Amino acid sequence: MTNDQWVRDVSHDLTVGLISEFVQLWTLVEEAHFDPSSAAEDTITWTRTASGEYTAKSAYLMQFDGGASSLYPKTVWHVCAESRRI
Repeated sequence: MTNDQWVRDVSHDLTVGLISEFVQLWTLVEEAHFDPSSAAEDTITWTRTASGEYTAKSAYLMQFDGGASSLYPKTVWHVCAESRRI
C-alpha cells in the first residue's frame, strides 16, 4: 500500500472490465484514507449483532439472508432429545 505500490503490481492481462474494476477499487482505497504508517490498532465490529460481537448463531443465520425461507435455521438451535435420567 505504501507509495501506491499495489497499483504498480497490477500490470498484466488487463481487460476493459478489469481496468474498470481496478479504477473503482483504487477510488475506494483512496477514499478510505488508509495510512500504513499509523500506529493505531484495527478494530472489528460484527454488524450482525446489536452488541457488535461475533456469534456462531449470527454467522449461521447470515447464510440465509436473501435466500428461501425455511424453518430449519430456527430448529437447529434447539435440541430434540429426551431428558437425561439419573
